[in-house]
Amino acid sequence: MGRQDQVAAQYGLAEVLEKEGRYAEALPLALAALEIGERLRDNSLDFSRQLVEGLRRKAGMQ
Repeated sequence: MGRQDQVAAQYGLAEVLEKEGRYAEALPLALAALEIGERLRDNSLDFSRQLVEGLRRKAGMQ
């Protein structure tokens, strides 16, 4: 699996977990996706950053 596939998979799983209210489980996946995306200079980093920030708030980890 390529790095972009890893980003998509982790980001997607993080979104599913968020919808299930499993914020603490979703946050590490979202962070990993963001980190990989930053290294790849991905164009969709804003979405990843928003997901990470939202998960931090919801999980009480600001």
